[in-house]
Amino acid sequence: TNKATSRGTLLRFWCVLLAVGFVPTFLYFVSNLAPGVADDEHFWIGGGLLANWHIIKTIFALATIFIGLSLSRNIQIQEKTDRPSFLLVIFWYATLLLFVNFCIITFANDMGVEFATWGPRAVATTFWWILLAIWMITLGIREGHMYRSEKLLGLLLLFIPIFKIGFYDLSAMDSSKKTIVLIFTGILLMAFSYMLQVKWLLKDNKE
Repeated sequence: TNKATSRGTLLRFWCVLLAVGFVPTFLYFVSNLAPGVADDEHFWIGGGLLANWHIIKTIFALATIFIGLSLSRNIQIQEKTDRPSFLLVIFWYATLLLFVNFCIITFANDMGVEFATWGPRAVATTFWWILLAIWMITLGIREGHMYRSEKLLGLLLLFIPIFKIGFYDLSAMDSSKKTIVLIFTGILLMAFSYMLQVKWLLKDNKE
């Protein structure tokens, strides 16, 4: 077989091996997705950062997935295809999303920030999702076909926090907080749209 096909087969086997080894930590992050669940997690209390194996394993997994995603795109270039590495992209961004979400909650525990509906922890995690979604959409638009997975997933991810803000968070706020949240979210989305126009990222590229 040719070199690119052999590397692709090895990469797929490696992805399965990584997924099997990392799935317990990944599912643990999923179970701690809500801002008030991981109250027993700390960075500086009870052993410190280096004793938190969830953090250590996730940093290693993120680095490994990033290398694998880069190799996958190089293989696609060699094979002269624009097939996106959809599963790797999902695994990378889902892990990054859950990891930073977990870190925000853990830092809040260290600082003694209590869980409250639309409190500081909920605000931080919601806007982290929005910022990551905007980055994914921008990357997908700027880089073209090889990054269309990022664009699709970014649009889906952007819809989730906006839906959450509109149909859940606003129902638990008073009128002043509602005004602040809606204005801030609107400014963020308009700034994103303005950036796309200024940088000509929506121009018609025939290549």
